[in-house]
Amino acid sequence: AGVPHYLVNVGQTNDFDFETAIEDMTKMIEQHHRLWGEVPYDRYFFITVFGGSGGLEHDNSTLMMVPRIDTRNRNAYLRWLGLASHEFFHTWNIRAAERIGQVRL
Repeated sequence: AGVPHYLVNVGQTNDFDFETAIEDMTKMIEQHHRLWGEVPYDRYFFITVFGGSGGLEHDNSTLMMVPRIDTRNRNAYLRWLGLASHEFFHTWNIRAAERIGQVRL
């Protein structure tokens, strides 16, 4: 949709295949845009911190805390990609809450 998206990884990234991640995340982002029919931000950041666990969405970014990921381990990689998609989905929840007056951005 012409909106820049950034993947930022903090920590050990030797085994992280950025090319594959960018390809897969592009597909995931496009699917979300088709589902929601809108792009409610002017840029978006996916921030992965290697260490810890969990995720937290923000207005135009998401923070994902995960163990070190060897992207050659398909199951671990898919868990990371699933977390990215899950947190990204919340981007539209924030907007919906704002529209009904529960949140101010």
